Amino acid sequence: MTQLKALSVLQTVEVVRRKHGDAAVERMKAALSPEARRDIYERLLVPTDWVDVQHATENLVIYDKLLGAGDGCAGQELVRELAATQISGVYRVLFAFTSARSLLEKCARLWPRYYDRGESQGEMLSENSATLRINGCPDLPRHHDWMIQPFVEIVLSRTGAKDISGVHEKCVALGDGYCLSKFQCR
Repeated sequence: MTQLKALSVLQTVEVVRRKHGDAAVERMKAALSPEARRDIYERLLVPTDWVDVQHATENLVIYDKLLGAGDGCAGQELVRELAATQISGVYRVLFAFTSARSLLEKCARLWPRYYDRGESQGEMLSENSATLRINGCPDLPRHHDWMIQPFVEIVLSRTGAKDISGVHEKCVALGDGYCLSKFQCR
């Protein structure tokens, strides 16, 4: 199973607790599958631990259902907030003073810092469009794009891109051989 560093999961729990209180965290825990609950909430996680990406995605989907409209918007907005924190914190030097093309290449190099398998390949197709392809992760669950696309949108916004929109066109969870997201901006 593809795994994700626990940093983002820990930050998710922290943000939910800060914005919605302990009761919201408890509601999320109660709604998770027993496996996801054990993996995320019942063991002492540190940011460098690995969490099954299926469980992290399930946690995000539950957040979206319980504290949003269940349409993915609240979950993706939460990921945007986490991405902005990570990019302006730990990785701020990496993302400073760079072009969109360079940023997408750097994102590809960051993939193994977040995921234990696979690779990402970012490409600028034009001044206003880009793609991100994920290879080697055949078990990514449905809605994993709720984590990846908002992160890339925040990354692109750091280069001054505006009105960024992304579409997850191919997905291994739907039977494709790889995942492909396309981004448009101005």
